[in-house]
Amino acid sequence: MGNIMSGRSFNSQSSKTSFFFKSLLPSRCRYSEPIRLPCLAIPSGEPESKKILIIDDDAVILKTLSIKLEGAGYEVVTATDGADAIRAMREEKPDLLLIDVQFPPDIPHGGGVPWDGFILMKWLSAMERSRRIPVIFISGSLAAGFKERALASGALGLFEKPIDHVKLITLIKKGLAGQAVPDTNYQI
Repeated sequence: MGNIMSGRSFNSQSSKTSFFFKSLLPSRCRYSEPIRLPCLAIPSGEPESKKILIIDDDAVILKTLSIKLEGAGYEVVTATDGADAIRAMREEKPDLLLIDVQFPPDIPHGGGVPWDGFILMKWLSAMERSRRIPVIFISGSLAAGFKERALASGALGLFEKPIDHVKLITLIKKGLAGQAVPDTNYQI
């Protein structure tokens, strides 16, 4: 599997859906500059070059979020499942995590154990005990209790897809600056 974005991707070969969408999406590898989108109102002040790890099984979400965040000046690394996320954490040392809450049953779980974004957050947090990495959850649907679980786990917020990118970038900027606190107002 090749890169689908100018950032690095950690992709499992097992996701048929991911492979299908990645084959349809054009590669951004030929661009050396981030794409700037004039219609996206980015909060004032250029961010430092911080690294964000996006963990989602949906190739379209990965591509969309990558474009928006790269356009806002962030370095983006993507992962499609838990194994890819752990590998990315070890190799890339991201400054912030965007984690999908739900993964479909066809995504490998390592040993047949079902997992979700909350379990993945615990694994990734245990890897980085020496530093506190801000986490923001994203979800296609907000099942009962997701908001409470997200905030209780220490996440900064929970965004429902489709994501309001302006609010997301605002929260990311605050989270990276250490100014954000878990807040239900960031749930869309």
